[in-house]
Amino acid sequence: MSLQTSGNVVMAAILMLLAGAQNSLALSSQSLCAVTGSIVNIPCSIYDSSITERQWYQVQRSDGESQDLSTNPQYSGRVSISTLRNDCTLTIKDVTGSDSGVYNFRFRTQGDEWIYFSPGVTLTVTDLQVKVDPETVGQREVKLTCSSTCNITEALWSRWFWNEVYWGYRPGASIVLNSTILDNQGSFSCRMSGSEHHSPAVYPPRNTRAVMVPSGERVEGDSVTLTCSSDANPPVLTYSWFKQRAAADTLLGTGQNYSITNISSQHSGLYYCTAHNQLGHHNSTTVLLDVLRGSAEWWEQPAVWGAAGLLPVLTLSLITAVLHMKRKRGAERNADIQTAPKPGDDTYTALDTMNMTSDYSTLQIRDSSSHTYSALNPATMSSEYDTLRW
Repeated sequence: MSLQTSGNVVMAAILMLLAGAQNSLALSSQSLCAVTGSIVNIPCSIYDSSITERQWYQVQRSDGESQDLSTNPQYSGRVSISTLRNDCTLTIKDVTGSDSGVYNFRFRTQGDEWIYFSPGVTLTVTDLQVKVDPETVGQREVKLTCSSTCNITEALWSRWFWNEVYWGYRPGASIVLNSTILDNQGSFSCRMSGSEHHSPAVYPPRNTRAVMVPSGERVEGDSVTLTCSSDANPPVLTYSWFKQRAAADTLLGTGQNYSITNISSQHSGLYYCTAHNQLGHHNSTTVLLDVLRGSAEWWEQPAVWGAAGLLPVLTLSLITAVLHMKRKRGAERNADIQTAPKPGDDTYTALDTMNMTSDYSTLQIRDSSSHTYSALNPATMSSEYDTLRW
């Protein structure tokens, strides 16, 4: 099935006088517009009974040479030229954006060179788009239209897809939907009759997330920036920032970025953003801003106070332990002095020659001259032994 998107076809007769013969070529208007994936017909009629070959071609911009479409790999299996009598219509299937350009026709008769007709036909291929009627934005019923830069007539049928699954077949190019369906993160795309190509899907914001830079704990006096991002088609129109509260969340402002300077402990809490487009909105997950008191105020920290209160106790305990050790060592030294041997003790009796018992009477003293030992007899000891000490 062919798709004409140029409105009414305007037939232009081109009359040329060639080699004394009158040749007439009828082409469509000088420009055509088609939707990606559709079939394009460029009508053509030639009135000359002696034609032996007809050909559509494009002029290569690089070298200016004529490139026959039937031999161009880009059009392989997609191009055909009618040869019925005077018909020379060009048909291109499944057109893409790369098919946009100027198409020219030429023919020749038996034994003649190519006869060229110019300026040719300009073809523009565009994608389909699903557009949201701005008058229905924010209302319960939202109008979507399958459109392109081409002039698509309302007589055409459109096929609609929800989350890439076939949803319905409608006359014309528009549908009206309940906005609550769109809020359910559904995506819609369309396809026009005569084309197998889908439009890009439209959907409300999704995958919305908030990011804090820099992340992690912050101290008083620092600055942070919160950034919101979201996937949406049409693109996000506005971003809104909120701080989570027990009673009701507080709106802080709008914009993709929200900055807080000179933060304090009052800024601690959970933050999130909301992304909006013509089809709905979506909230991000929350991001935590944890603000610690600044080190200019370190003495106000409970942990610091606890450590400060513990220090004197530890110091006093250490001093007490040192004094106790000193006392203990002093007591031990005194005990050692008190238990030292005294004269007269039975165990350590002083060497008193007058009190020596008979047990020592057998002690022999060697005489250096006689090499004999004499009994240790105090009465007979010579004076040279008086200096003997124990």
